[in-house]
Amino acid sequence: MSERRCCLITGPTHGIGRVTVERLSEQGYDVLLACRDVELGKTVAKAIAGGAQVFHCDLARWDTVAQMTSDVLSRYSRLDLLINNAGFIDLDGMRVGDYPAMMAVNHLGPYLLTTRLFDLVTSTPGSRIINVASYAHRSATIEFDDPLCTRSPASGMMAYGHCERAV
Repeated sequence: MSERRCCLITGPTHGIGRVTVERLSEQGYDVLLACRDVELGKTVAKAIAGGAQVFHCDLARWDTVAQMTSDVLSRYSRLDLLINNAGFIDLDGMRVGDYPAMMAVNHLGPYLLTTRLFDLVTSTPGSRIINVASYAHRSATIEFDDPLCTRSPASGMMAYGHCERAV
C-alpha cells in the first residue's frame, strides 16, 4: 500500500481532468485514473511524467464502480483527493436502466463512488472531496417530485442543468 499522497479522479482523459492529472502528478501525487475508456486512460497514464494507475469505471454502470472502489480500497491506505470530474451531456434522452444516462453519469455514479470511498477519504488527514460541475446548474431547479428525472424529459439543456444542480 502506498503512503504517498493519493488522488483519484473521474473524467481524467480530456480537458480539466487531463490538466488536473498532469499537475497533481507533478506535485508528487499517486494519481488514480477512473476511466470509462481504459485504453485512452492508459495513453494518458503513459504521457504523465510520474505515471498513473488506470482503473475501469463507467459511472453509468454500478458494477464497474463497485469493482473499481473495491480495487482501490484493497491497494491504497489513503486517499487525499477524490475529484468527481466526469461529466456527460445527452441531447437524445438515452437511458441506463430506469434512469436517464445524464443523471446516472453526472450524479448517481459519483454519489455511489463517493459513498464507497468515503471512509478512506475521511480517514486521511487533510483530505478533500471535490465535485466539478458546470455553470449549467444556474438555469435549473430540482424537481422534488421527480428528482431522478424519471418522468420529466431526460434530454436537453434543462435536464443537464437539473443533473448539475443535483451535484
